[in-house]
Amino acid sequence: MNALHRPWTSITPSAAARTAAMLLRSGVRTIDHGLCRLEGIREYSDDEECLFRIAAMRSNRRVECASSNVVIVPGDLILDLHLANDRVPPADPRGPGLVWAQRFRRRMRKSFVDLAVFVRSHPEFAEVRAVRARCAISAPVGYRKIARLLASFGLRPVPPARRSGPFRRLFDIVSSLWLWAMVWTYNAGCLRGRRLMRQRGDFWIAWPEFVRRFGETGPPARA
Repeated sequence: MNALHRPWTSITPSAAARTAAMLLRSGVRTIDHGLCRLEGIREYSDDEECLFRIAAMRSNRRVECASSNVVIVPGDLILDLHLANDRVPPADPRGPGLVWAQRFRRRMRKSFVDLAVFVRSHPEFAEVRAVRARCAISAPVGYRKIARLLASFGLRPVPPARRSGPFRRLFDIVSSLWLWAMVWTYNAGCLRGRRLMRQRGDFWIAWPEFVRRFGETGPPARA
């Protein structure tokens, strides 16, 4: 008889904690799947090592992609990258190390190559103008590391549109709690050394540059 079906009084504190954690993680996964459907986030690869899912969006701002001389204007079609938390390589309980980082980088490049192939084979994405990664990172040092990683793949930081109002702080707290819960659910080892509150950043790459780097004949990303 498992912990879920035993009388509560017969469950030890440690078993009760494990059961509670299991139920909480199950709830987070259910909400995560529901939010993906609600936000139009879709798979573009059935490879279990693909690190991203995508959502097609219309840009609501002007963005200059200086490295490729492409200007994104409001209404242009862009692809938002969403990290597939359930496919991130499991981290050691002591925290991610060098081997983990190298594995993540290899999977990241393969995920971008797969995205270039997917878009090329789906005519509904023929008008894509750029790819955007929206990141929420737990500390300034972590932000700089992520910025260097994304820059090595051609994604450059663009300051996010400033938002203000009485509920902005509340939104930041709630979203940071949700992101913490997501990492705890899917890959708790990645929480080691991370702060609760997140620093947000948008990273963009124009589609022609993306294809040049990750299309079948494109050069490898810089180390």
